[in-house]
Amino acid sequence: MRIHLKHLILILILFPLRSPAQSLPTGHWVYASIRKLQILGNFENLSTGSLPYSRLDIAKELVILAESHDTLPNLQHPELELLIREFRTEIKFLETYPPPNTIESLYTQIDISSTSATSRKHESKMSVRTSFNVHSPINLQYGAVLDQSLINSSEYMGYEWRGFTGYQDQLFIQFKSQYAKVLLGREYIKWGYGHTGNLFISDNSRPFDMIKVIINSSLFRLEYFTAQLDQMYGSERYLSATRISFIPRKNIFLGLGQSALYGGTDKSVDFTLSNPLSFYSFSQDNDSKNMNGMLYADIMIRIIPGINVYGELLIDDFQVDSEEKSDLEPNEIAFILGVEGVQVIGFLDVWMEFAQVRNRTYNVPEGRPFEKFLHRGKPIAHHLGTDFQLLATKVETWFKPTLKGYVDISFSRKGEGTITGSFSEPWLDDTVNLISGYTEKIPFGIIESTFDTS
Repeated sequence: MRIHLKHLILILILFPLRSPAQSLPTGHWVYASIRKLQILGNFENLSTGSLPYSRLDIAKELVILAESHDTLPNLQHPELELLIREFRTEIKFLETYPPPNTIESLYTQIDISSTSATSRKHESKMSVRTSFNVHSPINLQYGAVLDQSLINSSEYMGYEWRGFTGYQDQLFIQFKSQYAKVLLGREYIKWGYGHTGNLFISDNSRPFDMIKVIINSSLFRLEYFTAQLDQMYGSERYLSATRISFIPRKNIFLGLGQSALYGGTDKSVDFTLSNPLSFYSFSQDNDSKNMNGMLYADIMIRIIPGINVYGELLIDDFQVDSEEKSDLEPNEIAFILGVEGVQVIGFLDVWMEFAQVRNRTYNVPEGRPFEKFLHRGKPIAHHLGTDFQLLATKVETWFKPTLKGYVDISFSRKGEGTITGSFSEPWLDDTVNLISGYTEKIPFGIIESTFDTS
């Protein structure tokens, strides 16, 4: 691995001290380990179907597990030891400084990775994350990524400086208490249970610049944000979304959500479409608002400790009437169904998932192209965008505490539809009428099939 001079300067300036309140990016490896322990019935105080978590929140759950070690049977998974090692400083912090109102210190984490595609091409990637607590309820965080591989990405909107490209991915100030959290700035957000991706709000695109509010109670958890997206077609763009989650019965976790993507030339935030307590579709109809609205639901059912079934459902557009030709438009619906098991046999873990997104989902007619469900050139939801079917599975096992093997297999069928492309309306052709109707296969048109293994 080659470390450039810029890396050394940053390492010397940003020396590592610890602040437990740091928020972990949603792509961090710890989330996969935490999910396995959640399937076994642990980490009950962490929100289900919603990321990210803070280092301190994870450490608190590990302390609870340690105190209950003699009474809980499902605590022998090697993933637990990985988490204990990763958060040993935070665990020590909780043991040493139990009072909630303490002044905490600066914490900087630097990760450097390096790849060599050929003998002539060498790419480096480095992330730097700094967190500082002014007072326990108030946290400031800054994170940046330097990545040479972005030079060759058509979706990268920045510029190159001396062979490096990058972006700021976490920069926010937040207030957090037992029952509420308010965040202002740029942060990751991910809703849902899909392993291959999510259908509503995923971490596929860059983090959002937003104001986010979370309300916790014993009955439900309400999450809301309004974000400013990148400009498209000379228009300002905004995304408001709300998700409420609750547990209707023991071991059943249900989430319901809605979103409104809107904008226009010189458009500012619309407080009618950004009210977390309103139904956006009602506002659209009653107040003559233009938006691309979505309805969403997710569910996770813990059949027994170690076995979960889960699903996500997204409705972009659904036709009820059949009185005119425009009503023949196919429904724009997406869903994910999956099952996952931990310690199925010994330390064998497995999940299997099927995802389907119908053509034109997340896309919009040509009149308001800035309402496409995109941010910085990438889908806000699943990374495959629209018009696809995907079947994937992963099997992994620990051979010993320091050696894990896995097999990852996926098969996808991708149609002609894209979010960036045009919104075709073949049901309006002269050859189509209400009697004959109009139907489309899923996926639509010419299909590209891909089989991947690793």
